[in-house]
Amino acid sequence: MGGIDDLRPFCAQGKINLYVSEKVEQALRKRLDYCFADRLYPGVPQLELKVIDDTRPFYIKGLEIIPVRVLHGKLPIHGFRIGRMAYITDIKYIDEEEQSKLENLDVLIISALRDREHFAHFTISEALHLIEELKPREAYLTHLCHEAGRHKELENRLPDNVHPAYDGEVITVR
Repeated sequence: MGGIDDLRPFCAQGKINLYVSEKVEQALRKRLDYCFADRLYPGVPQLELKVIDDTRPFYIKGLEIIPVRVLHGKLPIHGFRIGRMAYITDIKYIDEEEQSKLENLDVLIISALRDREHFAHFTISEALHLIEELKPREAYLTHLCHEAGRHKELENRLPDNVHPAYDGEVITVR
């Protein structure tokens, strides 16, 4: 929630849709009450909250989005599968039922903080273990910290189909 104020410039085109669980909706309305007041002051982020059910897909402009429940430490959050691509950041644990939603992927984008253990994030080896189980055609590691090392050095020690992601990267999903 801390980065929501950074959405201000993107609100010039109108409200931004946020797809959230009911619990997150309640937290947003409480912590960022100024975004939902009857009278908004100039420049406040304009947000449209769309509550999703994490047990069922939802649709944006006809595109099916499948929520994937994971744990960020002990905090339940969502990753998302869109077609044959999935994006999951801030993951520390995923159960088998949710993992089954990630079969037959062309692209998996997943967080891998560093080599050293962390209470709330996958290590690089934990991410690689899940990638090995899921067998996506390509995988990209995101949410890397400085301890993961230099991009080229990390790339050299990863399997051929796994890459460290970088800011501004464009990934084509077929």
